[in-house]
Amino acid sequence: DGSAGECAGCVFLKGVYGLVGRYFAHNRGHVLGDEVWAMFQALSLWGMEEEYRNMQVILHEDALNADVFEFVNARPVWTVGTVINQHGGFLCMETVVFGLAHLGYALGHSCGDGRSVTCRPKFLPPFQVNVRRFRLLAMELHGISERARPEVAQVVVTRKGRKALNPVRLVNTEEVVAAVKSLGVAVLVADWSTMSSKEQLALMSRTDVLVSLPGSDTMNAIWMPWDRSLVTPCRIYMDGRVDEGNETEIWFRYIHNVTRWCGFDRSRDVERVKGESHMRVPVEVVKALVGEQLGRLSD
Repeated sequence: DGSAGECAGCVFLKGVYGLVGRYFAHNRGHVLGDEVWAMFQALSLWGMEEEYRNMQVILHEDALNADVFEFVNARPVWTVGTVINQHGGFLCMETVVFGLAHLGYALGHSCGDGRSVTCRPKFLPPFQVNVRRFRLLAMELHGISERARPEVAQVVVTRKGRKALNPVRLVNTEEVVAAVKSLGVAVLVADWSTMSSKEQLALMSRTDVLVSLPGSDTMNAIWMPWDRSLVTPCRIYMDGRVDEGNETEIWFRYIHNVTRWCGFDRSRDVERVKGESHMRVPVEVVKALVGEQLGRLSD
């Protein structure tokens, strides 16, 4: 903290500023987990969570995927270059929050024992408590109310956008949707690349089951109501590697019920197309897994 009197000869900027180093900026899921969430945890340490809505976020390098901050922050994001261009290189800020490296998704739950909530720094509030506050902050900012449990459950199936960050795709999404609809539930297909942050938040805040390949597409499950369900078929790469997703180990097994499935017949269900791995998940398997989760939620 500082005051104008302590800043002789410099430009003094009142208010709260958050300086954010980039971690994996081209991946929106990582921006959410390692930048947006990490800043929330830093503010939690100082009892400043409510400041997030109106603080000025400053990204250290470029503004790639800066709009992810819209989940919890109402102001246009700056970069360091923006600050220097507008105010010069000699300035003082009233309050600056920085130092997020081990407060985010990727590093915050990693230690010698692997990835677990037990790796979480002891000085932070309990993980589940912080997640609830984070979600509530976003919903209040965007005027989204918690809904009562509906008579008809809502299932969201994700579909990769045109600019996929990895060469693995689920190519029978429409068949999966048709099979799940036969359970008598509302089924929606989500392509995050076509939706604003508020639209993503509104959709996931009403979702009971998310069906998605693992990876950044699952990160929006942070906005689902508490103790809902994820169904995640694994990713199989053309070199034979299998990825069941870090997101479950790091985050979602502590706040939702997660079903991971990797029983693909590689000769039948996995095909190489233009350097990508195109996978067809057996629709009856997905239908059964979703049905199990819906049964759990209705108990």
